[in-house]
Amino acid sequence: YYVGSITTAMITLWTIFRPYPVNQLSALLFLAHCMRRLYECHRITLYGGAHMHLTDYFVGVLHYTLAPLTILVAICEQRIVAPHSALRGLGSGNLIWHGIIGLLFVLFNILQHNTHYALFLMKTRSVKDGSSGDGSGYSFPRAWMFSYCACPHYAAEIGLYVCLLLLHSRCKSMYFLVLWVATNLSVVAYQQYCWYLEIFPDEVLSRQWYILIPFVW
Repeated sequence: YYVGSITTAMITLWTIFRPYPVNQLSALLFLAHCMRRLYECHRITLYGGAHMHLTDYFVGVLHYTLAPLTILVAICEQRIVAPHSALRGLGSGNLIWHGIIGLLFVLFNILQHNTHYALFLMKTRSVKDGSSGDGSGYSFPRAWMFSYCACPHYAAEIGLYVCLLLLHSRCKSMYFLVLWVATNLSVVAYQQYCWYLEIFPDEVLSRQWYILIPFVW
């Protein structure tokens, strides 16, 4: 998230000082997302004894390097002549559409933050009372969206990138970015669901519990 925040901040500065107006909205939204995730890593993440595989680490760094660069490509392809403003490139005809997408992006961020906070509280309580199923500090999640599916935070993450795609629907690179995020998180969500099924079989089988998207999958 340090990488993503720094890279996106540099891209945002670049858009400000370009000789021609460009739409900065996607860069600003992604920067806010990276800053929020960075805050969560420091404030509402309770790290256990598990270690991240080196391959996963490099994939994460690569993603948060290439994702802002993909947004940069989309911005360059979507040059719009418009009056200078904090969000240049927003013509009156697109203002409502961009406002709707921006609002959806914020809502997906709120959804993801709330699910991360629910996981943090759950793990904190489990560590204190020793109620985790396998001694790792995790217990079966029941709060809020976890009542319906195993990984609502991953669904919110996919939604964030879909919003960015809607802002740059003519950029082919954005489709590949969304496809990568959706595929990767779907695989991880399925693995997480299988872990819950192994550790908490009674809880999983006793309800209609979806993997990623409630009432869909």
